[in-house]
Amino acid sequence: ASLVQSVEMEKDIDLVMFKPSPCFNKIPEYCVKGILARMPESNKMMFRDILFADEKGLKSVDDFMSYIFQFFATRLAFSYQNSHIDVFTQKGLIEFYKTGFLSDHFYGIPPFNLEERKMLLKFLLDRNNDKSDTYRMYILNIEYETGIPAIVVYKNRNILFEFDGIGQKLQNENPCLLELQGMSNAFCDFAENYIPYHMALSEEEANNFINSLIG
Repeated sequence: ASLVQSVEMEKDIDLVMFKPSPCFNKIPEYCVKGILARMPESNKMMFRDILFADEKGLKSVDDFMSYIFQFFATRLAFSYQNSHIDVFTQKGLIEFYKTGFLSDHFYGIPPFNLEERKMLLKFLLDRNNDKSDTYRMYILNIEYETGIPAIVVYKNRNILFEFDGIGQKLQNENPCLLELQGMSNAFCDFAENYIPYHMALSEEEANNFINSLIG
């Protein structure tokens, strides 16, 4: 599955993401503008060629940067249309706050600066606390190591496994998308009905944890 193909599924499907730290699909506009503005010129077309090689119309740097900004904005919009659950680890969030790198940070994109890290975590926390929002965030009270930076579960459809870590170059080549309808539903049920009550920080504990990071 290419990045573009997997993102298309976010449009109409509820999903659960098991990932130590936030994903690029929920980055507020200010943070996107910041990291793209700091992106070295030499990295921009290389980034296009690695992750968006099928988008043949993106011939100039300006065209590509406009496209990638809209790409992130569209992904964020999808998370308001359907149920999105993120399952984070405390270690993953601490590491993100210290370094500015996500667990599967795109190759060629600079880290988030301190202001952006605080803004992103506050943004996700506020969405989580808004009961009218379709987004929920659970922070595990245990740690786990799978060696897989992200597992994305598309309800009643597929499971996607990402195998690249921070800054690895072939990120678009390696995701493994499996059609596992029954297992995807089991993963979603696990995230919706078991994790919040038995494996995650309470809402108050999650608020305290995030606020202790961002100060």
